Amino acid sequence: MRARYRWRGRVELREETPVEVRTRAALFAAVASAVRELHPDETPSVIATPIADADPAYAAWLAASTDDAG
Repeated sequence: MRARYRWRGRVELREETPVEVRTRAALFAAVASAVRELHPDETPSVIATPIADADPAYAAWLAASTDDAG
């Protein structure tokens, strides 16, 4: 995607590749920490989007896939 944003008083324009990570809210801090550590930007965009509702089968898969035993 093409990103346009202000950074240190200038308008920047560059190509970026968005990444979506799906996990439980309880794991957000760990994911955000890993992204900040690995990302080349000083301030990477790391946001959470709460799930208002989900298909029960998908919700079960997500829970099972992100538990400690998974």
